[in-house]
Amino acid sequence: WGGVEFTSRADWFYELGFDQNSRTDDPQFTDPAGADSILGVSFTPSAPAQVVDDSDSGFTSTGVWVGQSGGLNGGFMQADDHTGSVATWTVTGLTPGDFYQVSATWPSSRFAARDAPYTLIDGGQVIAVRDMNQSVDPDDFTNQGTAWERLGVYQVQSDTLVVQLGDMVN
Repeated sequence: WGGVEFTSRADWFYELGFDQNSRTDDPQFTDPAGADSILGVSFTPSAPAQVVDDSDSGFTSTGVWVGQSGGLNGGFMQADDHTGSVATWTVTGLTPGDFYQVSATWPSSRFAARDAPYTLIDGGQVIAVRDMNQSVDPDDFTNQGTAWERLGVYQVQSDTLVVQLGDMVN
């Protein structure tokens, strides 16, 4: 090998920097282009965003919520900590098996929760709980002139996704 003689296979591995446990060929376990034959991931929306605001029919709340000025469409709801209040946004008409980006927006305040618990429910099953810091502005993207924070991208198994925000913060 390049004019050098090796007395053992181990010497050959270590001297030339090869790893005896690695493979250099393609095992072809996956198709990098995926089922859609498009290489990589696209974050381009495949449909218009569905926005459910606190004045829309997909919004309900329990407990004590006080309307405030500001936020999306000029208003938002606020609850005191540990009162058992829950805000619920329901999005219907989803395609089971598809992936959906779920996001939230809020007007920041230094008095707001630093661990506001958003619970995502798909077909009656909790699929995620995300604690969000509402004392800082959302900053992942802008839609409808409002800054939003991503709660995540989720594959739904039903046609309805529910997002709940509780007031049980630390």
